Amino acid sequence: MRRLYYILLLIVFWGCSKDEELIRTFDLDAFNKIEFNDSFKVRFHTSDEFKIVANGSERFIEDLEVISTGDSVVIENKVKAAWLWPESNKVILDVYCDSLAQIKASESCTISSIDTLRSDNLLLIVSSKLNIADLKLNCREFSYYNNFPCGGVMTFSGKADKLDIFNYALMQVEASDLSATRVFVENHSGASCAVKALDEFSYSIYNRGDIFLSGAPEVITLIENSGEGELIVVP
Repeated sequence: MRRLYYILLLIVFWGCSKDEELIRTFDLDAFNKIEFNDSFKVRFHTSDEFKIVANGSERFIEDLEVISTGDSVVIENKVKAAWLWPESNKVILDVYCDSLAQIKASESCTISSIDTLRSDNLLLIVSSKLNIADLKLNCREFSYYNNFPCGGVMTFSGKADKLDIFNYALMQVEASDLSATRVFVENHSGASCAVKALDEFSYSIYNRGDIFLSGAPEVITLIENSGEGELIVVP
């Protein structure tokens, strides 16, 4: 029993110990797709350069792996049992790039855009238990969907010609500050979606989450409502 006590004490001490902060820059070839295979705090910057600047504890930055293949980049951390270092396992990634076609978070991430993301077609995919996004957009088409078991809040602002939302699990979408000409929402979530459609809006509701609609579109089309949620039109 005493031996087990000392082992547990060593684990706690090890987990609470702090590493030195380290900044590491990855210079990359041009890319328009990016995937995060670990939990990161991600900040997007619009730039003619293509690079990722990682900031965090030495232990986690040194084991960071950035894989560039064609027009895609995948980032993951090779550290095992990261939960042993709760005070130092947070890694911040500043991503510098031009136009993006796809952002995918396969683990829980916090994603934001320091600058407006400009793209012809942009797809955002999030997975894992919790994701938070706050993106400023200027797109011809922007699409978003999430996978189970995913909760959190997606916040979108800016403008798009076409907006498609496929929302599941317990995710909330706040896109009332994203002005879109045509909007489609398929809400399978227990949480709400708020959107702004200027001309056309079509929707389906499959759960208890409501859809809040602003923008006064001339055309509103119900595809299916087999859930408890409602369409709520706001001025």
